Amino acid sequence: MEVSEKMRDEVVLHSWKMMKLDRCRVAWGTFENFRFPNGITVTIRIALGGRPIKVKSTIEQAREVESVMSGRDYRMKAKKEKIEFSVQYSSRGDYLDLLWDLYSAGSDWAF
Repeated sequence: MEVSEKMRDEVVLHSWKMMKLDRCRVAWGTFENFRFPNGITVTIRIALGGRPIKVKSTIEQAREVESVMSGRDYRMKAKKEKIEFSVQYSSRGDYLDLLWDLYSAGSDWAF
């Protein structure tokens, strides 16, 4: 099978995104915790499927997070000075897309 230049570019982009996400990882183990440069915090239980992703944001960031969540089934709960979103994911690809969208929320660059 011949590998096209587009396929190589997609692999490089995926590897770059994974490197950026790994640099935001705060903890390893039963839970994955991420703290992104934009201030959004994400806690994920490792088991794929029915487990929700918990996303915590400030009140100011809530609009950006809500726009990332559009089109998904999510719940939103106010807790003190933070807003917590809970969203289900169905596959590893969906999980990674959601993480990348949260990482890049509010930035002026996008892929």
